[in-house]
Amino acid sequence: MTQSFIADVVVKHEALPLTPTIRRVPEVEVRVESQPTQRESPSIFYSVTDSDFREFEAALDDDPTVDDWSLSLEFDDCRIYQVEPSREAKFTTPKMAELGIRILSIQRAGRGWYFQLQAPNKEILGDYWRYCREEGVEFDLQKIYRSGPQETVAASGGLEAHLTERQLEVARTVTRMGYYKEGGASAGEVAAELGISPSTLSTHLRRITVKLFDLMFKED
Repeated sequence: MTQSFIADVVVKHEALPLTPTIRRVPEVEVRVESQPTQRESPSIFYSVTDSDFREFEAALDDDPTVDDWSLSLEFDDCRIYQVEPSREAKFTTPKMAELGIRILSIQRAGRGWYFQLQAPNKEILGDYWRYCREEGVEFDLQKIYRSGPQETVAASGGLEAHLTERQLEVARTVTRMGYYKEGGASAGEVAAELGISPSTLSTHLRRITVKLFDLMFKED
């Protein structure tokens, strides 16, 4: 059976579609039901649960990444919205399609978006990571593993030997506090635990990610 790699990542940028809305309505659960793979694709469908829908819709009205929206389906605890992104919206999904990366799922993760991706090899995932860096999109790798019967690849791959003691402390703390998990600690809470500012925490995480990908995707 042909194997591929599955990667769980969180991407963050203020101009990613609907990001201003999810940052304004922190408790809402949002899942992308369809995502355009071409820039000219007109609509994105989102399922929304656990929300004050009036507050969510007010946020949509003020969201600069949204040109227009409509309510497609309505249930007691869930609504499906059709959203037309504005010209200000920033997409990385067309690059995924160009690279041959398959999107398995997308959902809200704190102040960003959790993607589960499938790629033929790690090098293609590395190409997407480098693209995000060039575009100013924060890219945080949570986990990477092979598809197939229980054949996993550690995301660190010997990374500990390449991190400073402080970076190891940061990595262990964000993992312990569930920073990358839905419902886990916020950046402010993790930063307070470490005795640093949220911006310093973000800097540490970027540097850890750079070392991780340099290690994983370096030329033999």
